[in-house]
Amino acid sequence: ERGVAAMLDYTERRPCWDEHVCEQWRFLTDRDGRPIRVDLLADLATLDQDLERFSDIVGLHPPLRGGDAGQRNRGSRGKGAARMTDDLVRGVCRVYWGDYVAFRFPVPPTCA
Repeated sequence: ERGVAAMLDYTERRPCWDEHVCEQWRFLTDRDGRPIRVDLLADLATLDQDLERFSDIVGLHPPLRGGDAGQRNRGSRGKGAARMTDDLVRGVCRVYWGDYVAFRFPVPPTCA
């Protein structure tokens, strides 16, 4: 818990200090902060369907397949949050609020 709190504190002070902790919406803008066009956002939980849709968009036949990547991650989202304190959950919301908005992620009740 202390490690997560320290990471959140550091990230609040130095946003995007490492590409793995950057808000993901930052990758959907150009250098001047203008949004870039997005035709599809894929989710590991629905990877095969999303890759099929991507294949349709770009004209790939047969469509790309994700193998079992989606299966490994199916249902895992949010399980760690059940063990987090309310303060940590609010910290995640503060640091990643832009992603909650940009991707329409459900906001944890603690942050609403």
